[in-house]
Amino acid sequence: MDQASRLEAHALIDQLVQDGDTFSRETAARLIALVPVQSKKALPISIGVSGTTVGGETKGHAAGVGDVSLKGDEKTFSAETSGDVPWRLGGYKVVHRPGKLTIERMMSVVPGQPG
Repeated sequence: MDQASRLEAHALIDQLVQDGDTFSRETAARLIALVPVQSKKALPISIGVSGTTVGGETKGHAAGVGDVSLKGDEKTFSAETSGDVPWRLGGYKVVHRPGKLTIERMMSVVPGQPG
């Protein structure tokens, strides 16, 4: 997709999601025409990973307090892939497979919109 097509597709998605429960057939048809169809998955398998990282620990001596120890934060992470490589259009990931167009918002909370 060239830059103009990506900008147009992003604007069309914004139109589709802002109207509530219904949307224009012409807008949807134009979006479907703009986003190239992926006939093959980039990877033949789905991959998922998750884990936890533990921050380090700092020890020392504080005047008037004594020995102190500060532990780092524990962080969890996860990632997965369905094998499809999405187009990133503004705040959306879009995958066009034969007969199906999937649109996913990348941020769960958008300022000014309910969660």
